[in-house]
Amino acid sequence: MNLISRPALSSACIFSALLFWIAGCATQPAISPAMISRAATNGVSESDLVRGHAVLTSQCTACHGLQPVGRYSLKEWRDIVDDMSPRAKLNALQKSQLLAYVTAARESLP
Repeated sequence: MNLISRPALSSACIFSALLFWIAGCATQPAISPAMISRAATNGVSESDLVRGHAVLTSQCTACHGLQPVGRYSLKEWRDIVDDMSPRAKLNALQKSQLLAYVTAARESLP
């Protein structure tokens, strides 16, 4: 006996995905002047940080919930990005921008 109709189940799945996406965005540090200044010392521009943040909050959340940047070390993030980039179809520039954002975000955490 099926207690939940398909349309209700589909709506619940869409709502859950949207909720995870919103929560994921809220857990990522905003790009601050301090992040921009720190990143610039490594040759990373503000636009690279913006694009990296966009990759993280859009392409990474297409398949799963987004984890806070502080949850993993930089080495773990590099391993995750290396593993997931082919699945997310990230090109080399997107991968570089994503890692630049994660690095700057991790370094800005208290």
